[in-house]
Amino acid sequence: MDGAGSSEHRERARRAQQLSDRASERAYGEREAAERSERVMAEAADPALADLHRQAAELHREALQRYEEAAQLQQLHAEHERRAAERAEDPESRGG
Repeated sequence: MDGAGSSEHRERARRAQQLSDRASERAYGEREAAERSERVMAEAADPALADLHRQAAELHREALQRYEEAAQLQQLHAEHERRAAERAEDPESRGG
């Protein structure tokens, strides 16, 4: 235990949840951008233009994956902090 009280753990959990939510929103935006690039790529008559959109779609998919990973990590952090807050409120769980 790091000595933090229940309210501090709850605040950390709230911040981690906000970061998770933001990362999820950004992941959604990257998914939409990748899909747009893929549609334009499929419709492009110029092979060079199609290749540019293919590359853009790949980059958006990579960003999507990173944002999803970040969202999951922050969600785990939020859950950990919520459990820590519960332990800080319950003296029995600390052996007291």
